[in-house]
Amino acid sequence: SSVSLVGFVFSGNVLVPAASTLTLAAGVLPDATNSGGIELNGGTLVVGAPGTDAAILGYATKLGGIIKVRGDLFLADGQPNLVTGDDASATLVNAWTIEGSGSLGGGLVQITNQAGALVEATGTSPLIVNSGAAGFVNQGLLAANGGGLRLDSNVDNAGGTIADNQGVVLIDGAPVAGGIITETD
Repeated sequence: SSVSLVGFVFSGNVLVPAASTLTLAAGVLPDATNSGGIELNGGTLVVGAPGTDAAILGYATKLGGIIKVRGDLFLADGQPNLVTGDDASATLVNAWTIEGSGSLGGGLVQITNQAGALVEATGTSPLIVNSGAAGFVNQGLLAANGGGLRLDSNVDNAGGTIADNQGVVLIDGAPVAGGIITETD
C-alpha cells in the first residue's frame, strides 16, 4: 500500500509496515505537544514529493529553504527499510535521532546530521548511508553501536564524529573530510 501526506499533523508514532510506502511532503509534522516519530518495519519512507524541496520529519521550522527535522526516525532491524527521495532535490536535515538498519538516502537525498543529532546503526543488519552526489554533512554523531554502519557517499565530517562503539564502520570508497573518527574495542 502507499500513502502520501501533505499538510498533515499526526500525534504519536507512525508505523510503516512491510510492502508499504509513506511519502512525506512539505507540511507533515507531529502534534507540537508530542515528540512523535516514524518507525519503518520493512516499509519505505519517501522524503519529498514532486515539486517540493524537502520533507518534514517531526516538529519542524523552515529556515531559508532548509527543513530542520525535529523528531525521531526508527528503522526496524532485519527489514528492507529505505529512506529515499522522489528526486535528487530531496533534503533531509536531522536534528534528533535516526537509528536502526536499512538504507538511508537511497542515493538521492541530501542529508545533514546537525550538531547534537545522532545517526546510529543499532541492528544486526547494517545501516547504509548513501546520499549520492549530494553528499552527507555530519556535524553531529554517526555511530555504529553494536551494528554495522556503511558509508557509501562522500561525508563532510567537519565538526562531526564518526564512532565505532562496539560495532563496525565501513567507509566504502567514499572520502571523509574533517572531523573525528574514533574506535572502541
